[in-house]
Amino acid sequence: MRTSPLLRTLAWALALSAILWSFLPKLTGEGYFLDGMTYAVISRNLAEGYGSFWKPVFGETFWNPYSTGSVYYDNPPLYFWIEALFFKILGDAWWVERVFNGCLVIAHLFLVRALWRLLHPQPEHRWMAWLPVLLCCVPALFRWGFASNLYEALLSVFALAGLALYLHFTRRRAAPLVGSLTLGALVVVAGLTKGLVALYPLTVPFFYHLAYQPRRWRAGFGQSALATGVVGLAFAALLVYEPSRHYFDVYWNQQVLSALAGKREVAEGSGLTARLYLLGQLVFELRGVLVLTGLALGWLRMRRRSDGPARQAALFFGLVALSASLPLLVSPKQYGHYNLPSLSLYVLALASLIAPALADALSLRWVRRWAPLGFATLSVLALVGTGYYLQRGWHTRSAVEEAYLHDTYALKGQLPEHIKIAVHPAQLREGYLHTFLGRYFHDELIADSSRAEYFILMRNEPNRPPFLPRTHYERVPVQTDLFRVYHRVADSTRPAR
Repeated sequence: MRTSPLLRTLAWALALSAILWSFLPKLTGEGYFLDGMTYAVISRNLAEGYGSFWKPVFGETFWNPYSTGSVYYDNPPLYFWIEALFFKILGDAWWVERVFNGCLVIAHLFLVRALWRLLHPQPEHRWMAWLPVLLCCVPALFRWGFASNLYEALLSVFALAGLALYLHFTRRRAAPLVGSLTLGALVVVAGLTKGLVALYPLTVPFFYHLAYQPRRWRAGFGQSALATGVVGLAFAALLVYEPSRHYFDVYWNQQVLSALAGKREVAEGSGLTARLYLLGQLVFELRGVLVLTGLALGWLRMRRRSDGPARQAALFFGLVALSASLPLLVSPKQYGHYNLPSLSLYVLALASLIAPALADALSLRWVRRWAPLGFATLSVLALVGTGYYLQRGWHTRSAVEEAYLHDTYALKGQLPEHIKIAVHPAQLREGYLHTFLGRYFHDELIADSSRAEYFILMRNEPNRPPFLPRTHYERVPVQTDLFRVYHRVADSTRPAR
């Protein structure tokens, strides 16, 4: 069945409208999830010459109790270097990291489209590249994660790029060897972004042959081994270089071994419950797409239609997605956003099962007649929703982030930049206080009040704490919700209020 140009245009209009609805309101607002704010501060510091590639620095102190010293060792440093390029080019504005995240969204969805077209060459399915792009906007994690300045967003771009290039070379019979080498090189780059969890694309050649050429699975295994050899050689070379060797040594002990041993952040629950947390979150995020898949399979069964080659694509994408998800269960340190790199792979797998049912439905005359109107109506609704949320200033900020952003702007003009601010030692673990002051003022928190002209007290602390000298500070006259700011005064006879 030949699809009309009007239907193709309206289908892509729906997908693009969904993208705008999903990301534009979030990418036009200030404030971030704690980790995203942290990475923005480190990247901005690197752009300004504070720290280096193998010594990325947040500040003199850091809010995470599992990190020691001023150098950030919790993940490899490539993410900071790439984001720092945006700060160098665009300057230090609150929207720079938003531009960076927007570029990742575009790159990711472009790669999703490319992967679909590579594995769905049939004309009745190839034009449906808009389908996985649209379905990627369904999980809330995808919409939130790509707008929150997280490592996983960049990791997924590198991983999908490696997957797409491997398929490009292999499917066109150009040079499987080149495909394996390219895949290995991009896994190295992904590993420099997020570490060991970036190794899952190495399974791509083996799973591709398993799904499409099962009798040649040994060739796929050999190509995976070749890509793995590229990764091994690259990291062996990095271990020869002293700065990178030291960085990965600390990273391995401070992050990897501690996480595997359960000595760092752990998921809710214990035992098997904690280990399966990510799988539960994954099913929850994909629930809408899973329902659509169930309906599609039911339609095919009712109509006695075959899903044909689409099943092979679903199997391949599903296997690669599992290789990204299942190894994460080894560690009890689990957060929902760890699922972000595998999410679009699951969507591609499920969309591959939905496409045959959609193609069959569109073969019906009454469906073809009303489909353009349906696509156009949904597109308009998505655009209206986008405009509504933009007008209302709807973003992804939590109540805490909203309060910190309010206090940050209240302090504009009242708090100097590039200074040390003293706090009670317990408040050195107050992550948002660190990140908002670091991002907007270039200020750093310390526990030694003798080295600071300013002192911050959280609202839940007493008005006259014993650690604040009563005769050396006066309160800065600014209305804040979460904390009070004091300034050291020259006249030591004036008490703190």
